[in-house]
Amino acid sequence: MAKADLLNPLNDALRIKQVAQMFNLDPDKVYNKSGDWVLLWLYADKMEREYQERYAEIQKMLNKKTE
Repeated sequence: MAKADLLNPLNDALRIKQVAQMFNLDPDKVYNKSGDWVLLWLYADKMEREYQERYAEIQKMLNKKTE
C-alpha cells in the first residue's frame, strides 16, 4: 500500500544519505568512498540497533518478572 518498491531505484542514494547522516558528512564525500566502506558501516549500525532492541526487550521482560 505504501508503494515502498518505488524507492528501489534510490536504494544506493538512500544508503549514502544514511551514512552521511550517521557521520555528519557531506553526501558527496560518502559517495566518493568505496562501496565496501559504506556497506560495512550500514551493517555495523544495523547489528548494533538489533542488539539494542533485543537487550531492551530482555530488560523489559526481566523487570516484569521482578514486579
